[in-house]
Amino acid sequence: TNQLLLLDSLYKTKNASNLLICEEEEPTEDNEEVNLTPTYSCPVQHKTAIPLHRRCAPTQAILALETTILQNFIISNRRGIFVYKDESSSVFFMKLNWYKIPDAEDTEQNPHIIELLVHGCDKPGPSITDQLVCLLRRKLLTLTLDALSSLLKKNPWFNLLESDLAFIKNFSNASYALRELDNGAALPDCTRTYVLPPHVQDPLILLLMFRQNICGSTFIQHLHHESYSDESDTIQVDDDHGEIERIRFAKLPDFQFYFNSSPSQLDPNYQPLATLTEKGRQYSRQAGSGIAIIEVNLQHGNNSECQIHVGKNDGVINRKLRVSKSDISLCASDATEHHEQFKIRVEIINTTVDIDVIHKWVELSLSQVLAAWTIERHLELSRHGLLRNEEERFAQYEGSYKIAEQTKLKSLNQMVPGLQGLEDMISIASELPHPAIVSVQHKSMLKATALANLTLVLLTKLSSIVHKRKIEGINIIRCTDTDKASLVNITKDNTSKNCARVEISGKGKVLKDKPTDSPEYTVVFGLNGESQKSYIDASQHLFFKKVCVHISTQQETSAFSQALSRIKNEKPSLFQRHLVFILRVSRSTRTLMTYNANPQIRTKMELAFNDIEQEAAKADERCRGALQSRCIRHISFLPKDSFKQRSFTNETSTDSTPKLIEKKPAKEEAIVKRGPTRRIPRPTSMLRPKLIGKSVDGSAMQAVAANRLRASTRPSIPQRKKKVIAAPQQEKSKDKTFKEAARERSVSGSQRKNRESTKDAMSIVRSSVPQASLLKTYRAFLSLLKEGSESFTSQPRLNQSALQHLAHMFFMSSKEKGSNLLSTRLISTCYGNFLGHGSIQPLQCDGEMSSAKLFVDHLTKRWGAKKIGPLSGTEEPSKCHLPQFLYLKKELLTSSSRRAVILMEISMPWDSFRSSSVFFYKAWLINSTDKTKFDLLARKPFASLGSIEREAAVIEAVALDFLGQLNLEQELFHFACLRVTRMARGVRLDEKNPATLPLLKSIMARYCTESQAKLPFPGYRLQRRFISPSTFLEGPLLDSCNKESLVEHMLCNCNIYNLTCGGSGDDTYFAGKMEVGGFLVNFFIAWHESVQSALDVFVLCVTKGQCIEAYTTKEGSPYAERILDVVIYSAMTTVQEIIANASKNIRKMHLWRIFGEDYSPPLALGATLMNCIAELRTFSYHLDLLLVDSRLKTLLCDELNEIQLSWRDVLNAITCSPSFSHCITFDESEASNYLVYYKEEDMFLDFTLDQHGRLRQAQVLVREQLVYDEYSNAIECITVRCAVQKFTMFLLQWMWNDCEIGF
Repeated sequence: TNQLLLLDSLYKTKNASNLLICEEEEPTEDNEEVNLTPTYSCPVQHKTAIPLHRRCAPTQAILALETTILQNFIISNRRGIFVYKDESSSVFFMKLNWYKIPDAEDTEQNPHIIELLVHGCDKPGPSITDQLVCLLRRKLLTLTLDALSSLLKKNPWFNLLESDLAFIKNFSNASYALRELDNGAALPDCTRTYVLPPHVQDPLILLLMFRQNICGSTFIQHLHHESYSDESDTIQVDDDHGEIERIRFAKLPDFQFYFNSSPSQLDPNYQPLATLTEKGRQYSRQAGSGIAIIEVNLQHGNNSECQIHVGKNDGVINRKLRVSKSDISLCASDATEHHEQFKIRVEIINTTVDIDVIHKWVELSLSQVLAAWTIERHLELSRHGLLRNEEERFAQYEGSYKIAEQTKLKSLNQMVPGLQGLEDMISIASELPHPAIVSVQHKSMLKATALANLTLVLLTKLSSIVHKRKIEGINIIRCTDTDKASLVNITKDNTSKNCARVEISGKGKVLKDKPTDSPEYTVVFGLNGESQKSYIDASQHLFFKKVCVHISTQQETSAFSQALSRIKNEKPSLFQRHLVFILRVSRSTRTLMTYNANPQIRTKMELAFNDIEQEAAKADERCRGALQSRCIRHISFLPKDSFKQRSFTNETSTDSTPKLIEKKPAKEEAIVKRGPTRRIPRPTSMLRPKLIGKSVDGSAMQAVAANRLRASTRPSIPQRKKKVIAAPQQEKSKDKTFKEAARERSVSGSQRKNRESTKDAMSIVRSSVPQASLLKTYRAFLSLLKEGSESFTSQPRLNQSALQHLAHMFFMSSKEKGSNLLSTRLISTCYGNFLGHGSIQPLQCDGEMSSAKLFVDHLTKRWGAKKIGPLSGTEEPSKCHLPQFLYLKKELLTSSSRRAVILMEISMPWDSFRSSSVFFYKAWLINSTDKTKFDLLARKPFASLGSIEREAAVIEAVALDFLGQLNLEQELFHFACLRVTRMARGVRLDEKNPATLPLLKSIMARYCTESQAKLPFPGYRLQRRFISPSTFLEGPLLDSCNKESLVEHMLCNCNIYNLTCGGSGDDTYFAGKMEVGGFLVNFFIAWHESVQSALDVFVLCVTKGQCIEAYTTKEGSPYAERILDVVIYSAMTTVQEIIANASKNIRKMHLWRIFGEDYSPPLALGATLMNCIAELRTFSYHLDLLLVDSRLKTLLCDELNEIQLSWRDVLNAITCSPSFSHCITFDESEASNYLVYYKEEDMFLDFTLDQHGRLRQAQVLVREQLVYDEYSNAIECITVRCAVQKFTMFLLQWMWNDCEIGF
């Protein structure tokens, strides 16, 4: 008892008592150890020994185990002691020790053993003996793997021992065994076979290039181990006249690699430059951590032995006009095909990395090498002049290309054989991507006459980057649509300025490009033998300098290494690498392709190519702008600002153009700078009416309108009288005038400009334009908008005074009649200050126009705006030519003198590519003043200047702040989640709306967990989880939990589980709600679309803007938990309970039906039926017969056997009663059981007899849980009483009949 109390205190307080565990005593002065035994010490109840690998130090291993797995069970006042309570509520304390095996050898294995000691009063359960030990073993495996990874990172050429290789090879099996997987679970595919194209007849160089390429990735290195030199070589070399002709082997040696998640340094003598591409970096991130061994082998067909003819080449692909991707690509292996082709077999021994990613990485490296090997063989044939034109080969492309294109390709191939094939191979390889191949392309239209000059500039710059001197071996081909291709020379023409001279090679004929021609210049370097001369230094110019034969740390002692050395000495051309670049210049595109160029040279070439292309595009744009300004400047619809901008940019284009452009701005400047703006505009600035004709009546009407305008601008009679009365006061005002003039002289220039601008604004407001002319202009603009002419509103065509009056009329009409759609569009386009725009794509399953309307209504309510004009959604999307739009009006400020409104144009253009509408908005600020209040401002114009500016600045800041808060992504997420919650409650917004389940999947596809966390103020949080019934169900319960049965059951019994059903077919779901930590949580259960045995669970938490990423603590718990994790855990636990209860009910109904109405008596009751009956008893609810009818107590509780009833005979004869259809009898240990079915009310009577035949137990089995009350009138209670009453009547009748027979 004391030990139990101490253990319980130890678990609760995490502090050990000296009575249970003694403190560690320091050694005394005599170095004698003091061993103290506590008073109530606990014995060791379990002990486990775990062997260590030689790469792990025991002290470091124990420290890692204590700080990771056992961290949560640590005791505060004892070092290395941990406390744990198992599933049986027994408390144990544990500690880790290590010891050394005296007879073990240190060279092969680590002689250290880690021992787990478990102290307690009881035997520990499986949570300690199995689960905890499994975790410790897995952690030690991980530590060993990390140690090997760190070792290989520091020294990639380290020779691994046999124990290291054995650990890596057995890691997967050991890891899977510790995870306790099922026997049917299979390991991932570790072996893949790739078939090389038929033209590869000598794959030896290809494999050497592959080894060099993949070892340059810094993540995959050559494997070195101590048994490397002990392996017997199986290489057979066949000589022919002293040269190696064939190599035969059963297994390819020296082609074992390892992948390490920690990159290591490169071997400068083997491959100094890294071959890691962007896709390789992606694979390195996806592969995960760990080590994997890669073994590569070569096969020929299905033969066990491989034979390679050294130097054999099939030039079929090199004689083709075009090269397709299938010609230089790998293909999957098929045992029934490819009998005469070489195959590369890749086997990966995995630890913890993603084996599929490693296979993809190896396949990428093989594809890169195959493309490079094909290019090198192509260049070799070209240097030897073996590339010839074969006309019969071209016939196969007549159906694939146009006749003109085919003729052009034939012409190019005649000039430079193999050019088109080389270009195709480089283009295909650049898409892989390839570390030594880069293709840069620009698409823009240039003049035909500028292409020769551009080609010369590019060629001169690129050649100087490759070598400072002039390099040879460059072929230039010129081709047009009308002329055949021809070899040309391009030089600089000294007779004209910056012009290129094009001559046909060998003829001296000068060619000139006409504006109507479409010439194309192709420059190729490296395709002939002259290009590879002494000035091409491999160490400075090439990415891959050569095909390396030996790794720097490898000793050339094996037969395979010696054979490679002989081949390199006999045929050095097979091991050479070359430099190639191709330049294509046409009107529409400019392309630069480089192969095997040094990264520095390649980068310089790309930068030079891009800079020259940009300069050419700018020069062409300047020339085109100058041409447009000269030819179409008189056309009125062109914006005036465009001529100013073009005149400024085209000053350096030509000599004649700047002179024409400089005269016009001088006149405009003279017109603009005439002096200050007049306060009172001239009468001639009136908006003149349209001329009726050259009749006298028309002139008279214009004269009358002019007189009325002059009369309206003159002061009225009372104003004239005021001027006469004020004449004597003019002398008094002279002194004030002089003082004001002196004050004006003392004012700075900036203040004077502000005052003048205020005066100009006041004069604009007091415009004398008549209302009739403005109304006519207003109606004219509306008519233009009805016709759909958007160009008239692209730039303001009215002066400020007219726009002020239009804005005033707009607000007046909106108060009286409401805003009109066309008038709103006019005032926003012409008068509004554009704030910004935005767009968003709807969800993938939500592209209907009805959903877009609901989204607009949601935004209108959220933003507090007012809708102007409905969306025209009656027409089909394919028939709508104009975008469907409306306006939202948001009031910012409404006062007696100012009105500030934000107008937002909402359009729904149809995207035919995505088959859905796109939400797009534009926002304008309408800041208008009431002209009737300007008389007050006119009295004190300078005093109100600051307040006007501050008020305008505040309004603009408020408008920009409102626009900045328009987060469409957040609004769309809120809108979709709101619709989901309403659908879960049974509210159907529209028949065309998508089902709830597709909407949930679309929300998760658009807004992942990270995207939702980045939303500013999310009102909802949606999470998706997967759950498999096999994780918490087993046996018959798991078999009954299939898709059809579960859906059918839950559809009929939703009320039992407090769920609502929705959807149909595969989109059927069940929704429920709960409250967790003050948050309302909705969860949705559906079947997974691809995995038949898994369920999709969507958890939607209504956060209302509260932070759900915060942490909370439970009372009595020392650990903090994230609120989101608590919500997910509670929802998943609820779903698990629902599925478990549903499976139990399904199983219970199935058993009830089997042993009830559908029962057919078997020949004998087997173990399966016995188990089913036991399940039936477990799932049913039991009622004692005595509780239902107390009169049976005398008969059922006859312990002294006074009545002497033979219960076996009674129960065997019970089927004679019409109320009881059948009785199932079975015997257990020392007991007999009788299960009687009462068919009228569908329930069972369960009787148990002892070995002497006396009744031990009598119960009623019902399906649903029942609280019986003998006075209740519930249907369930009545049916139970009826069944018991039937049994009682039968029992009395049997007793009566038995008595008659006895007498």
